Amino acid sequence: MMRRFFPLAAGVAGLALAAALYGPLFERPAQAGHDEAADVAAKNVRQEPAEYRTGVFRKGTNTYSVLDKGAAAADASIVFRDRRNARAEIGITGDAAIHFKTATGTYPNERFIDRMIISVGGGVDVYQGLLRNYATSGTASIVAGNSNFRTGAGLEMSYEFAHMLSRITSAEHGNTYRPLVLEGDGIQFNTGTDSVAEAARFTSAGHLAFTGAAPTLSSCGSGSPALDATASDNAGTITEGTTATGCTATFAVAFATPPHCIVSSPSGSAFASYSTSTTALTIVNASATGDRFTYHCTQ
Repeated sequence: MMRRFFPLAAGVAGLALAAALYGPLFERPAQAGHDEAADVAAKNVRQEPAEYRTGVFRKGTNTYSVLDKGAAAADASIVFRDRRNARAEIGITGDAAIHFKTATGTYPNERFIDRMIISVGGGVDVYQGLLRNYATSGTASIVAGNSNFRTGAGLEMSYEFAHMLSRITSAEHGNTYRPLVLEGDGIQFNTGTDSVAEAARFTSAGHLAFTGAAPTLSSCGSGSPALDATASDNAGTITEGTTATGCTATFAVAFATPPHCIVSSPSGSAFASYSTSTTALTIVNASATGDRFTYHCTQ
């Protein structure tokens, strides 16, 4: 939609004259404190003639600047310009929602693009961006919910500076936790410090796969001991080499405490014992060639 704009000073003078000639637009009842229902009712009291509903009006100590649309699909907005070229717009444009727009191009062919829309029901849609809450200490959080976070329910994304910890929390009334549902065609978990890599995922079939780096084998006999192609620190199958009396799998990433591991043999091989530390799983078995051992380790 092409918008034509006129000098602000002349517009304000005209509005002031209209207010002086035709009186205030609103009849606002006396209030003790703020009453939303009374406030809305007061703002909807209009005086004729209809063509003077847009303007700056004063009633007692209250002053109102009003932009009144002439039709449901029309616009009532404020446009910000940079040397004649429109760059932003705030208002009810084409419907009853509040639109926050930016504009590209030059006069008179600017293109207005919605960046945020607040619906009549209070819903907020943000386009090509993210609502942000910046902080340098304490907790920075963003809440998406149906009311005030302390009295309603919401999904909170937060970062705690003291613990260097990010959270996604489903909560009601600020401190009552509710179920959190993650949905998608598979859910992937990435971990790391300076950089991140995939550590695990739930597939679209609902299977849990550990996809982190594989451990390193040593003392597994001669020849070519090997791990299966999808092995990780959490699970895998070891095939020992020639005349092996055991095998050590050194984890790609050390555990914080020695993990709990279960070891079995899909080939029916017998083993004497196995042990774990924060850095490795060690299997001891009678001398054999090509024995296979499957392990599952969790923290």
